[in-house]
Amino acid sequence: MSEKVSDYFSSLWNVSDLTLMITYFIYIPLSYLPTLHSSIAMKAIQCNIILFTMIKATYFLRMFDGFSFLIQMIRSVLLDLKYFLLFFAIFIGSVSFFLMILLPNSHEGLDEAYSGISPLAYYTMALRTAIGDNEMSQYLSGYESGGESHLTLVWIIWLFIVIIGNIVFMNFIIAVVNESYENCMTKLVAQTYKVKVDMIVEREQMMSESDLANKQWFPSFIISRQLANNSGAD
Repeated sequence: MSEKVSDYFSSLWNVSDLTLMITYFIYIPLSYLPTLHSSIAMKAIQCNIILFTMIKATYFLRMFDGFSFLIQMIRSVLLDLKYFLLFFAIFIGSVSFFLMILLPNSHEGLDEAYSGISPLAYYTMALRTAIGDNEMSQYLSGYESGGESHLTLVWIIWLFIVIIGNIVFMNFIIAVVNESYENCMTKLVAQTYKVKVDMIVEREQMMSESDLANKQWFPSFIISRQLANNSGAD
C-alpha cells in the first residue's frame, strides 16, 4: 500500500490533480461568504485554481502529437536551464547588494515604484537591468549623494550588470534552449509514443480485475511496430 502511495505522489501530474481538488473544495464554502470575496486569500485561491486547471489541460493536450512535442520541449528546456537559472539568480542577488549600498537615497522612490514588493526592489532593479530594461537610469538622474566620483562608480556597476547579465547570460540562455530544441527534435517520434504509453499505463492501473480480463480490450496477442528508420528512436 505504501509503495502505491509513493508511486502516486512521485508523479507531478497526480500531485497537481490532488492540489486542484483540495483547493477547489476549500474555495466552494468560502465563496458563499461575501466578506471574503475581495480578500487576498480568495484571490490567491482563485489564482491557484486557474493555474492547476491550466496544468490539467496541458496534461490532456499531451495526447495530440503537435502539443506533445511542445510540452516535452518546454519541460526539457526548464530541466536543462535549472542550474543556469540558479546561478543567474545568485548573480542578480549579488549585484543587488551593490545597488543597495550605492543608491541608499533612492529607497523612498523605490518603495513607491515597487509597491508591494519593496523588500525586493533592488533585486528587481538589477533583474530589469540585466534583461535590457534601462529603468535604473531614472534613479541615477536624481542621485545627489557622494559627488561625481560616487556617481561614476554607480555607472560602472550598471555597465557590469548590462555586460554580464544582458550580453553574456542572455546569449547563454539562447544557446541552451537551442540545444534542448535540437535534442527534442532528434527524439520527436519516440517521445510522442512514450507519452501515449505512459497515459495508457496510468489508465490500466485504474482498471478493475474484470476490465483487465476483457478479451476485447486485452486480446491474447501483441502487435509490435517498428520504425523503418530508427533515427527517431532512443
